[in-house]
Amino acid sequence: MNPTSETDFVVTASREAPWHELGTVVKDAKDSATAVQLAGLDWEVHQAPVRYFDGTQERVFDSLKVNYRADTGEPLGIVTNTYTVVQNRTVFEFTERLLGEGLQYESLGTIQNGRSVWLQASLPGTKILGDTFSPNLLFTNGHDGQSAVRVYVTPIRAACTNMFNIAIGAAFQKWYLPHVRTVREKMINAKLVLARVDDYMDDLNWRADSLASAKLGQSDIRRFIEKMFPAEDTIRKNNRVKREIERFRDCYFINDLENFKGTKWGLLLAASDYVTHKPVRTKREREGHFLRMIEGHELLGKAYTLIDLL
Repeated sequence: MNPTSETDFVVTASREAPWHELGTVVKDAKDSATAVQLAGLDWEVHQAPVRYFDGTQERVFDSLKVNYRADTGEPLGIVTNTYTVVQNRTVFEFTERLLGEGLQYESLGTIQNGRSVWLQASLPGTKILGDTFSPNLLFTNGHDGQSAVRVYVTPIRAACTNMFNIAIGAAFQKWYLPHVRTVREKMINAKLVLARVDDYMDDLNWRADSLASAKLGQSDIRRFIEKMFPAEDTIRKNNRVKREIERFRDCYFINDLENFKGTKWGLLLAASDYVTHKPVRTKREREGHFLRMIEGHELLGKAYTLIDLL
């Protein structure tokens, strides 16, 4: 595709968020227990001994247990016999300490039939180069043997619902929190979350200003696209590459990037749009895409590295 003007492009990718249809909207929840109930996740996790058949008789594996959903019997993971289950209704309680800081619950859901439970929430939006970014937080907890809550800073660009999820500078983009029981521990966790969100957004703001000041020529953009989507060794694969390049160009020439075209920041925002709104067809694909997004999509990381080298 060799356009002569920006109007030659038609956006074909979905602009829905990657968690769309994976969870339940819980914006009316005033506490985590209510959010869990609204989302239908107030089922419990129980444990049972791990049994096996040695060829002649059934035996019990004394050092292991299986976690399973009490409502469906769905096995969630094999854990050691010292593992303590933290139920959905209590795992996110510490987030209530953040409600006074402007946190709003957004959605809550599960992945892989309950093996992982996630809560997405937002803090008040902040302006970066005139664009509104909402500092979103994603909290996840696994019932498959993971003993800590994972926290991800995933800023959302309001103009297009892009999940801007990328490690920037020295600021933490994701970290672990231990399960806590006391009020004091919950306060400590809440303060840590706020401090790291502030650090990340400060770094993002500084980086955005630097990238927006870096002007690019058409040859730079062409070189970036060639490295981002290298040619393949068969016609079929090359046709797929061409389709992906066309979709990336759609993202780059969309109207809400008008102010940033011809800059490194514009390229990075386009890469974020391209990665966030990858078309998916099935629930399994959507779950896989969501997991890749929250962990830091490799293509967005590649784009960030390539842009730095321009």
